Amino acid sequence: MADYILNQNTAGVLKVPDLEMAAQQFLSLVRGNLHLREVLSNEPCSETERERLIDTGVALFLSGYGALPLGRVTPLGTAANSEKH
Repeated sequence: MADYILNQNTAGVLKVPDLEMAAQQFLSLVRGNLHLREVLSNEPCSETERERLIDTGVALFLSGYGALPLGRVTPLGTAANSEKH
């Protein structure tokens, strides 16, 4: 994960000063407590809950570390107007 974040830093998509910390933060944001809830209570999470957690986690991560306006970042983390070589 830290390598991916480094690549996105290099591409100008992210501005992350501490790659390892950001990787841990990202994984925590998109995992939340759903896994723990499933393990401890044996209560499955819905697909809607998972999608909501992932979407809001990614948005929060990008609001803190994103170098581009949120509307200009695609789900794959590349600039919307970037050219492929």
